[in-house]
Amino acid sequence: MAVSQLQKAFLTTEKGERIDCMFNPSKFAYSMSNRWDSEPVPGAGAPSLRFAGAQSGKFSLSLVFDTTPTGASVTTHTNKLLALMKIDTSLQDYDPQRNSGRPPWVTFNWGTALHTFKAIVSSLDVTFTYFSSEGLPLRANVEASFEQFEADTTWARQNPT
Repeated sequence: MAVSQLQKAFLTTEKGERIDCMFNPSKFAYSMSNRWDSEPVPGAGAPSLRFAGAQSGKFSLSLVFDTTPTGASVTTHTNKLLALMKIDTSLQDYDPQRNSGRPPWVTFNWGTALHTFKAIVSSLDVTFTYFSSEGLPLRANVEASFEQFEADTTWARQNPT
């Protein structure tokens, strides 16, 4: 019987770059929601609801980066994530005259079963938790939140178990 190899989670950027997670997250959760409108009717019970469209999907990740074995700064990894929040002037739809710059979208991938919709990084919280004797950050915890970039009819809600 063949032993399957541990699949590492990673982000793929809009330009095809891969950002590896040093450690796989302990959990993955996403949320999808719809918006419903109603108008109250005086003297009546509950109002009828009217579908007003879907909201953007969202997911979040808790990531750990640790460069203690090499002694290199962990910022090499965290800076790649921070760069995903900066305007990328090399993207096809960038137009400096219209001030239309934006950060790139990403997808989160884990093995062959889990691939998310295109999403932008909506927030990052980076906490350095371990330092060398010279004060060089060697370990970081990253809380990352993502929001769906565009409608995606090909993405199927998945059960990663």
